[in-house]
Amino acid sequence: MKLRDILFRNSIITDLKSGPKEEVLRKLSLFLCSLNNLEDPESITEGILNREAEMPTGIGFGIAVPHVRTALAKTIHLAVARCPEGINYDAIDGNPVKLIFMLIVPK
Repeated sequence: MKLRDILFRNSIITDLKSGPKEEVLRKLSLFLCSLNNLEDPESITEGILNREAEMPTGIGFGIAVPHVRTALAKTIHLAVARCPEGINYDAIDGNPVKLIFMLIVPK
């Protein structure tokens, strides 16, 4: 599988507004669910937030990769968001996150 197989123009947000981490993740999750007609978006959003509570997915260098495995997804779904202002994300290097790659993948 190649990136071009799962990343589409309409799944890229270039000017995501900053805010509390949970609020930003909730908005991005609901965006990705609605874009891909995924049922039970609240369950998927909660999965993203629960995964984040286990261990933050801010990998450093201004990048975060929040993700969830769910039986509600039949294929991999990806959204990319750029937040020029940065988000306080509890990243491993302590820097704000400016680029988020959110994945919803099948179990």
